[in-house]
Amino acid sequence: MNNLKSFIILIFGFVSIYASAQTSFNVVSDKTGKSLPFHIVLYEGKTVFSNGKNVLSLDLPKTHEVLIVSEGYKEHRLSAQPNTSYTISLLPMEFIMNEVVVTDVHKPKSLDHTVLNVSKITAKQMEQLGAVDLKDALSFQNSIRLSRDNAIGSSGMQLMGIGGDNVKFLIDGVPVIGRLFNQMDLEQFNLENIKQVEVIKGPMSVIYGSNALAGTINIITSNNDKTPKANLNANYETDGQFNTTATFSKHKGNHHYTLSGGRQFFDGWSQNDVDRTFDWIPKEQLNTRLQYTYLKDDININVRSEILRAFLLDRGKPLLPYEETAVDQKYKNIRWDNSLNYQNKLGNGNIQMMLSNNTFKRIKNKYFKDLITLEEDLIPISSEQDTQTFNASVFRTIYGFNYRGAEALVGLDGNYEIGTGGRILNNQQELLDVALFTSIEKQIT
Repeated sequence: MNNLKSFIILIFGFVSIYASAQTSFNVVSDKTGKSLPFHIVLYEGKTVFSNGKNVLSLDLPKTHEVLIVSEGYKEHRLSAQPNTSYTISLLPMEFIMNEVVVTDVHKPKSLDHTVLNVSKITAKQMEQLGAVDLKDALSFQNSIRLSRDNAIGSSGMQLMGIGGDNVKFLIDGVPVIGRLFNQMDLEQFNLENIKQVEVIKGPMSVIYGSNALAGTINIITSNNDKTPKANLNANYETDGQFNTTATFSKHKGNHHYTLSGGRQFFDGWSQNDVDRTFDWIPKEQLNTRLQYTYLKDDININVRSEILRAFLLDRGKPLLPYEETAVDQKYKNIRWDNSLNYQNKLGNGNIQMMLSNNTFKRIKNKYFKDLITLEEDLIPISSEQDTQTFNASVFRTIYGFNYRGAEALVGLDGNYEIGTGGRILNNQQELLDVALFTSIEKQIT
């Protein structure tokens, strides 16, 4: 009897010791440090333990391979030892990076650290909008009002109530020329292979010139992917829009090459289809962009060449009395942009240099059209024909540095522009604009 009593006491004592030798687990978020609900999967037998709480204890008589699982966090594998307490930090499965804007006065910054009123349209947002050109991308932006001139087939805008002639348009920081009636045609900015569009609301004339009174719109291209890319996009809208774009990119060492382009076509629209005229005239646009980027350490060299050709047809009403002829107008816009950008560290600061040459040509011709034979004859009146050409060369250098805890920059900007055409005084005028500018920014709190 005494032997049986001793055996029972020994058994209960062992169970008590075993029960007290449990392995406990506590799981917290690596980002916030707060405890997380979780469950544990034992590899042997695939047993799942969960109590819906933040702490879980298991009886592990030997070392076990376990898997810690919490919804929304990365799984964690662990060799759990008996009689041990574990606190495991889990990483979120995804996290939101700070949104960085490039078009800051001093250097690229996150949106919550720039003093400028900047809004950013990402490539994903443009894809969700089905945006083909800049007009589509800006359609849902605050403080922007879009307009369209159906007679010349161009789209303009107002920013913060100020006309588009006071909005500076940039591609990778390079100014774009070619305004029509003081407006840039937003439909001429194709969004193929665009990383983001940044809109600065408010005066930026000190940095970008007098026509940046209302703000600045900078289109940032993408040309630093480390994986080859080839894509083809097609878009159709029932109002007569047919758009096709394509991009091919290649990466080799420090060298990046990208070729992109597309065709945008609008076949015209009329509310009442009674004759050959259109309320909104047909338009065809072809564009090609070739880019080369060299990246090594702090050196960034970008070369871009882009050409655009837009053709518009304005069909006139058949002329009385027999309606056998009509007067048609044809518009052709040709834009050729070339730029070289260089960025590198210099001392305790950064230097940016940009050299560009942009050409914009607009040709307007009027024709007598025989609606029976379909032959066309150019109207022999010089005032009915018009050709305008603008060429702008820009050299820009900015050096940004840290001065006693403040961000400072000094810059030199030179702009030489030539305009020719019958509506320009003496058929040609030149403009030379050279400016020195500086800016300093200090965060007090």
